[in-house]
Amino acid sequence: RILKRKFYKQIRQNRKINSGLYEKIRGKMSKYDDLNVRSEIEQEITRDLKRALEKRGFNVKHNGTQESHAPAGKPDIEMWDDNIQINVEITKSVKSSQDREWQSIKDHFEKTKRNHNNKKCFLWFISPSTYYRTINSIKDWNFAHRNYGDQKILPICFSTFELFIRK
Repeated sequence: RILKRKFYKQIRQNRKINSGLYEKIRGKMSKYDDLNVRSEIEQEITRDLKRALEKRGFNVKHNGTQESHAPAGKPDIEMWDDNIQINVEITKSVKSSQDREWQSIKDHFEKTKRNHNNKKCFLWFISPSTYYRTINSIKDWNFAHRNYGDQKILPICFSTFELFIRK
């Protein structure tokens, strides 16, 4: 019994240590992790996209304001040139709470393709991490559109997006 108690006590201590370490590491993953979802994250990502892509001929537009996120019915950020239209959808939702995002993301993307049927359309889904059910939905979408040269969705986590923008 004493050994059993010591064993379980050690397991509890290891969980606390590992949990703390994970949070320390995770907390420093990207500059977007601590931004306010309503008033900062879309604005910061828009600035980063402008710095990276406007010099390459893309226009970048945030559909919200400086104080607020994009309204319902529109993608958070739109990027385009003469041949390509890219929607950017941003969320800080993680795990199963991302499920509620899927329908509006799909609706925005379908509306964009209807409005820009002469362009190749893509969507970037940017989040802290992408939940497996969201990944499965994106795989299903991409598979259903496999015969098109566009209409693909790319999930990107914050840390990968930050690396992408810096290069």
